[in-house]
Amino acid sequence: MEDSSDNIRFKNGITASFAMSKGEVRAQMEDNIDIANFSISNKQYFAFCVFDGHCATRKDPHISAVGYAKQNFIPFLQKQLLENNIRLAIEQTFLLLDHDLQDEDSGTTVSLLLIVEEPNQKRQVWVANCGDSSVFGFGKNPEKIQKLSVDHKPHLKSEMKRMQIKSKSNKMKFKVDDGYVVNGDGDALAMTRSLGDSSFQDFITSKPSISRIHQQFDVIMVASDGLHDCMSGKHIWEFIKHKNPIGVAKQLLDYRNDKFEQHDNVSIVIVYL
Repeated sequence: MEDSSDNIRFKNGITASFAMSKGEVRAQMEDNIDIANFSISNKQYFAFCVFDGHCATRKDPHISAVGYAKQNFIPFLQKQLLENNIRLAIEQTFLLLDHDLQDEDSGTTVSLLLIVEEPNQKRQVWVANCGDSSVFGFGKNPEKIQKLSVDHKPHLKSEMKRMQIKSKSNKMKFKVDDGYVVNGDGDALAMTRSLGDSSFQDFITSKPSISRIHQQFDVIMVASDGLHDCMSGKHIWEFIKHKNPIGVAKQLLDYRNDKFEQHDNVSIVIVYL
């Protein structure tokens, strides 16, 4: 579905508003969203995922990297949570999915917000991402805006160093041009981590950045770069902070489309805790 929006309210009071749009300059919709609530033993898990696919122009995006990730990320995560602690389960989910996509020429970012509830225990909030879709936390009293994820871009010294080490060990060359990673065939990628992207596997990685969030936030938003390239975290919070959670993602998407010239694919999930 290229353009959609909806809202979900869970029994524990968590409310999620989400929206997606193809945008005007894209031939296909390669963003996607998945939201799930499941239980393992006595724990309740609430997973909110945003996928931003790319390079699927010759394929149906539903069967390319983004389609595979949408279909399999949460089932893989459930299986890993049966066998491992939360941090390792998240990491293994990303790595195993990427292994399945090792021959796939398209790719996708993945950003995850995972909320874990257990009787008589403090709620756990985890954020993980691979690529350049971002996660922001917002608080009302006191007001706070904080980026909770890492955009994996080649201008980051740590990302450049990691790519140089990996490419040297694989005896493969790459360069960075105007913010893009360029492989030996001249293909360009706007990020240093992703799932799939087989022609870049000699220097990029699918290992996610993972954080347990200990600060208290009222709202956490996961969104693709189609939103963040247009609006800062402060701008987003100013727009949504006084609005009703129901339908707020669609309102934000419409605002973005009306006010800014860039019309990339965009996917937004806004979670009220």
